[in-house]
Amino acid sequence: MSRCFFEEACKPVVTEESTGWLPDPLRRTALCIADKLTKPMDRTIVTIASKGFDVLLRQLVESLKRTQKYEHRLCLILLDDDEQCLAVARHYEMDVIRAKHLVKPGPGSKSGLYACPHLIESKQFLCLDADIIVYESLEHIFKQLDTAVNPVFMVRDLNEPNSLLKELTDCYKSSYDEVRRCMPGIKRRAWTGTNCNDGLFAGTKEAILKADRLMRRWAVSNWLQHPRCCWRNQGVWNLAVHSACDPIYGRDTDNVQLHVGPGVTWENNKPFFKGEPVSVIHFVGASKTRHKADQRLPE
Repeated sequence: MSRCFFEEACKPVVTEESTGWLPDPLRRTALCIADKLTKPMDRTIVTIASKGFDVLLRQLVESLKRTQKYEHRLCLILLDDDEQCLAVARHYEMDVIRAKHLVKPGPGSKSGLYACPHLIESKQFLCLDADIIVYESLEHIFKQLDTAVNPVFMVRDLNEPNSLLKELTDCYKSSYDEVRRCMPGIKRRAWTGTNCNDGLFAGTKEAILKADRLMRRWAVSNWLQHPRCCWRNQGVWNLAVHSACDPIYGRDTDNVQLHVGPGVTWENNKPFFKGEPVSVIHFVGASKTRHKADQRLPE
């Protein structure tokens, strides 16, 4: 047994009764158990936001209100009781689950979404980063979840779209041996799976919980702390999904990440990517300012 796995395994188990908070599987955030949403739903759309994301959150939710006409629950995981984000949630009558950071805030804070099925009673989930604008109905994503046993829908990372084995070095600044030491139980098929962006993913309750349980077994706390790679949480999520679930790869237009070219074009206030109509634009990293002109709401 590797040292990192042994150290993690010996830590006291954090239980619901002992703290009132449920840590996400990567221990970046913790969700308030008292805010559990017990009303059963077929479909739930969830996002997560913290201080400084209120404008982006408002854009996301407004775009959802304009485009998603099927029945669904809309939920916000609210980090650190940010008042501006809470005001957006109240304005749009979103359900709110309070959460808090367990480590310094950063891109890895989104790992709170990985734990959402523990506290939200729903058959299917669509999880979105707050820096997204939606332009078309995403009901086709929910429908695709009916085509597999343990489905998780994702879209390839347009910047690093190769196999996970290759991207361990290129995208996540790591190695096969290093990952195997901290993440035992990775299935062989995971290494050939496509590296996907986790800014948008969907799955059934059972499928996401399968990935969640696998990640909770892994000793990744130290591995996540890399000075030049603050998005390693995405690598852990990918390896868990490709090991425990049945990945469904969506179209590039279901999650167009604007940190890469060629970007989008506009016709009649509708975005296109490589000539195809866009369902989702994801303003990753510096694109939030670099592509400010593309932050247009759907009509």
